[in-house]
Amino acid sequence: MGEMASAEAALGTAEACDSQVEVSSMRSATSIAYANPDQTMTAVLSPVPVRTFEGSQWVDIDTTLKRADCGLVSPVATTQDLTLSHPVVPIRKPLLPK
Repeated sequence: MGEMASAEAALGTAEACDSQVEVSSMRSATSIAYANPDQTMTAVLSPVPVRTFEGSQWVDIDTTLKRADCGLVSPVATTQDLTLSHPVVPIRKPLLPK
């Protein structure tokens, strides 16, 4: 399965190669489109984001937490910026009485 920027180019390639071709210009956080060899189009939709745009390309959502050198923690790739920090002062006493 290949990838083409325009639907017209993808339809031509799909027919010539007899295989489905992704239309990259129609990609979004929740959908992706394919040109089929029979000159039809297929859309795959998701109710939630499955990819996010980072830099100049789409990447799959990855909620794995990574730690930066400064100790902050953030997910690898999400649709929203999120940074977590650790407590500055550790709790030394139990929170509940014994």
